[in-house]
This record gives sequence, structure tokens and C-alpha cells, in this order.
Amino acid sequence: MEASASDTIKSSFETTERRRWAERVVKAADRYFREKEHGWLGYKELTFGCAELIKRWELDFVEAGYPLIATAAALAGDDDKKKAEDYLRRAVLILEKHLGANHLDVAMALYELGQQQLHNESSATVRTM
Repeated sequence: MEASASDTIKSSFETTERRRWAERVVKAADRYFREKEHGWLGYKELTFGCAELIKRWELDFVEAGYPLIATAAALAGDDDKKKAEDYLRRAVLILEKHLGANHLDVAMALYELGQQQLHNESSATVRTM
């Protein structure tokens, strides 16, 4: 069965609306948790949910960087170091694009990425010995 023009428009509209809602969720969650004393820490399910929205909808705005960093921290704690590094790389790209290379948040994300890479390398060295 061939899709009608109205079905195509409806599908496109639904996709656009879903993306908007994903953006709203990530921005609202980031705003809420940045006001908390410990930020995103301790809210693993929510960080994973936001990270999934960011990945699925390829969200690219400054607020998307922070839940990715929190997700990386949770993954590193769960011993999923490679995935944690991937999330940190994405966070660095987003933050650097929107804040500039000299922003403190970019420097902190780069530091976390470097720490994760060092840990991954030392783990790989131990496994090969």
C-alpha cells in the first residue's frame, strides 16, 4: 500500500514534534539538575534516558553535553569504559561547538575524557600482561 501525501506530512510532523519534545525533556532535566548540589549524580536512569534521546535525535545544543558527561560517569562506574569514553567524546564536541574551546566546562569535559582514556589504556595493559 502506497503512503498518501497526508500520511507523509503527518509522519513528518510527528517526527518534528517528537524531536521538539526530546529537546524540551533534555533541557528541562539539565536545568533542574544543575541547580541541585550534586547535579546529575545519583540519577542514573534519567541520565541514561536523556543520553538515549540525545543519541536518537542527534540533539546538538549546549544542555545536551552535561547529561552525556553524567552518563559517562555512571557507565565508568559500571565498568563500561569504552561506552563511557564515547559519551565523553560526544559531550566534548557539543560543548566545544557551543561554548568555545576555552570555556571551563569544555576543559573539565576534556579532563574527564583524558582520565577515562588513561584508565582504559591501563586496563588494556593489565589484561595483556
